[in-house]
Amino acid sequence: MNTALFVYGDSDGKEVNTSQYRILIPAKFLEKLGHKILIGSMPGTHRELGDSMIEVDQLDYSNIPEVVLFERNILPERVDKLRLAGAKKIVVTFDDHYGEMPAYNVSKPWWERNYKGWLKALGMVDLVIVPSLALVDAYRSYCKEIAYVPNFLDDDIWKETSTLENKIIGWGGSDAHVESWSQKLLVKALLTFFEKHPDWTLRLYGSAPRKTLPDSLLQDSRQWVKFSEWPKEVAQFTIGIAPLNGIYDRYRSNLKPLEFACAGVPWIGSNYYPYTKTLVRGGLLAYQSEWGNMLECFATDEGMRNTYAAEGRKWAEGMMMSQNTKVYERLLWGME
Repeated sequence: MNTALFVYGDSDGKEVNTSQYRILIPAKFLEKLGHKILIGSMPGTHRELGDSMIEVDQLDYSNIPEVVLFERNILPERVDKLRLAGAKKIVVTFDDHYGEMPAYNVSKPWWERNYKGWLKALGMVDLVIVPSLALVDAYRSYCKEIAYVPNFLDDDIWKETSTLENKIIGWGGSDAHVESWSQKLLVKALLTFFEKHPDWTLRLYGSAPRKTLPDSLLQDSRQWVKFSEWPKEVAQFTIGIAPLNGIYDRYRSNLKPLEFACAGVPWIGSNYYPYTKTLVRGGLLAYQSEWGNMLECFATDEGMRNTYAAEGRKWAEGMMMSQNTKVYERLLWGME
């Protein structure tokens, strides 16, 4: 049995979606194999995961394991403290380009203060793992070693499969996706589609689309749901959409197509770096001028939807966490 400390970084009062994929899901499935994983959090973060929760800056530094997986907010002084406490291998994980963060992001002030120190810390740790090849390229020169490790899905919650019968086009995401929806041709395509197909519904979760889309496209606009409930919502979709736009979106992962695919939902995504440079299956990639035609094709061709849904499900089966624990065993402890 191996031991490691996993420290997650999502903020108090918010869904720990990113931390689920980069920290908590890998920890859960490694524990199922018999490894001992201590879960830590940054000061002020969620305490919903049990009485054993520990704060990273309040750790008993006389009992730090040799291996630490630390999400996002690493700084030089934190690296020093972990080294002095006995950490021999420190791995950092994150999923965005914080140097390109838009001004409206609530975390922008923290990164403006700490970005230079954070870059220095990346060079002090042993390994950095990210779910985007664009992030690998962007941060390679700052790291001793950096590796692409995709997001893997939690087998225990991704069990629902769409019937593709509801006539729902769906999307969900954080407030950081405002620019994703700032595409005039996409908005025009959606307006045209729903004028032609009034029996279809656009279902959007989260507030980002409300800041850019006209009211007529926001008739089924919903609040964000708990992480464990999201797969059930996705399984209600008939078509998933994954628009991307702007420099910040260039560095995202392929998670949205993966979630759609796992639920058996054919999807349309922007023909943009996260979906063109990493593996995606089960959908179509659209340039801005192509959204209308692709929506029309999927909406009117049930056989096409079923074909892409089956292709996506096959891809997603190989992206479940239970099938990929060896990735983390190798990176953390050198196991083969």
